[in-house]
Amino acid sequence: MTDLEYLKQFREIKEIADIIGDIEKLDSLMEQNEWDSVSQLLYVISAKHPAEKVVYNSANPLPPLSIQQSTSSCRQLLIALGKAKITAEG
Repeated sequence: MTDLEYLKQFREIKEIADIIGDIEKLDSLMEQNEWDSVSQLLYVISAKHPAEKVVYNSANPLPPLSIQQSTSSCRQLLIALGKAKITAEG
């Protein structure tokens, strides 16, 4: 089971549904090579989770060197946020 499939089991939790939606949008835009839209979405996601982004980036000190790496890093952050929210709900 992938991390996204795991999160989908908890889709009824609003925050988890929002995270799943952001991940699916990122995945879709990447598949379509819509890099300008990916960049805009990364900005929106960063604005939604500023504190979490700082904490995540402090634990991962090597900055991404490409939009693809930024997207992968953002996706990993969203997965981690989703898992943390599931644990908090538990």
